[in-house]
Amino acid sequence: FHASFIPFSSDSSDMMSLDRRLPDARREECLDVKYDLENLPQASVIIIFTDEAWSPLMRTVHSVVNRSPPQLLKEVILLDDNSQRGTWFLLSWCMAECVSVRAYLTTATALN
Repeated sequence: FHASFIPFSSDSSDMMSLDRRLPDARREECLDVKYDLENLPQASVIIIFTDEAWSPLMRTVHSVVNRSPPQLLKEVILLDDNSQRGTWFLLSWCMAECVSVRAYLTTATALN
């Protein structure tokens, strides 16, 4: 394989739960750090994609929503950068199902 090529199985990905549990990968000294969440600013998470397989994209959204302190996550923005596949219907469904998720579709590759 080329160094930049990573094999991907959409069938295997589709069988994984959207809400899977992952181990905490922080260094041990970071586990003890406590933050004053009430005084931290909110953040918007922007996920840009083109022709992305649906299950890893949704797993990413679920991970951001499930692993972020609710008071710090303002919104998740999905930006479809001119996908050739029909993802708008799926994005519309996601916006209806997921709290604080917005989606945008570009008609030309404007991000390059």
